[in-house]
Amino acid sequence: MKPSNKQNRRKRELIILASVLLFFIVVAIFTPQRSLTGDWTVSTLNAEPPGGRVLYELADRLGWRVARSFADTIVPDRSTIAVVLNPRFPYRAKEVHALLNGVRRGGALVYAMGDDVLSDSLNLRVGQPGYEVHVDSLAPVSPDCEPPSELSDRVITMFRGRRLFLLALEDSGAIRTPVDTLLRIETRVDDDRDSSSFMTPPIEADSAPQLRAAVIGFRFGLGRIVAVADVDIFRNDNLRVCAWNAAVQAVRIFEYLSGGTDEARRSLLLFDEYHQGRGVRPGTTRAILQYLRNTASGKALAHLGIAGLILVVALGPRALPPRETERIERRSPLEHVEALARAYWHVDATRTATRRLLRGVRRRTEHRFGSARRDVADELFLDWIEQRLPQRHADIAFVRRALTTAMPRKEFTRVGEALARIEHDLLTFRA
Repeated sequence: MKPSNKQNRRKRELIILASVLLFFIVVAIFTPQRSLTGDWTVSTLNAEPPGGRVLYELADRLGWRVARSFADTIVPDRSTIAVVLNPRFPYRAKEVHALLNGVRRGGALVYAMGDDVLSDSLNLRVGQPGYEVHVDSLAPVSPDCEPPSELSDRVITMFRGRRLFLLALEDSGAIRTPVDTLLRIETRVDDDRDSSSFMTPPIEADSAPQLRAAVIGFRFGLGRIVAVADVDIFRNDNLRVCAWNAAVQAVRIFEYLSGGTDEARRSLLLFDEYHQGRGVRPGTTRAILQYLRNTASGKALAHLGIAGLILVVALGPRALPPRETERIERRSPLEHVEALARAYWHVDATRTATRRLLRGVRRRTEHRFGSARRDVADELFLDWIEQRLPQRHADIAFVRRALTTAMPRKEFTRVGEALARIEHDLLTFRA
């Protein structure tokens, strides 16, 4: 048996659809894609230009012990320097409390600002932008560094210019201990700055230069804290440019926190990776359980869920199936009419049958004349019909006699014919 044209057409459509889907899958798998970086977190696991991998390896090669923390809480001790570089995920209050308590007991902290809770706890704010002042810094530029003009022609960097462009710290006056300024910036751009530089907000060149602190250090209990206004100083793309002096500044910061001979030297740099998004975080199930257990709305939702389960169990299938309710099938309306007609026929109930037939006529014709004749007696209804249909006087008189007098079976059949003629005239009557 040969397949029909419809089956052949459907088979061709399925083949074409499968071919198109296979084509898109092959294209999606084998099409090369350019890797465009979108990760600007200063993570020590990020080797791209915005990352912090160079800082981690630089400290390791210069003799510090380096480690990464993938836990949500860091508590630095007397030998540890916690390094928090503009965290991607915000700190919680209890995490800030544990971190600063560790510093108070003798630990140290490098904090590149970017977290609201931690910044508020230290009363630090970010101020105006500007260029690094080499002559005022602790580490002047080495004469062996490559000239910036040659650098800009050969090396592609995120930030272009003769000097490193950073943010300043705003002096809130809330720090009570003496403050050491480790790096200053000038908040006025020179007239001969590189016109092709980008990510450098315009600053009035004719205004007087102002020196502002960009990196400060201060004591915090028994420990020390270095606050860095701009995390760009630690990025890979900036540390590898010798002329910008960023690598030397980073090393000076670690040396400042390591301590002198009068206290135990802090030799371990612990980089916070958890708040950069690299740590093991609670799964979906754990997060849901914590919500249901620790919050008021979660507890209410849990109670509603338990009540719903109880309702499902109560309404669900049972071990023993319930007995079906016995039902007696009712007769159809036609069967009722036939049964009543037979019953009336056997007992010669001609008057009752006539009254039932007349009620049917009234019910089927009353919509044409409103409800004015609905509640009157049958005799009055016949009088009302006779006034409107005088040509049916004989039929009306015959029906009137059938209502009051028992009639033989042969004459009773004429009652239905008379009522049929009356009903037809009522439905076609025009006033």
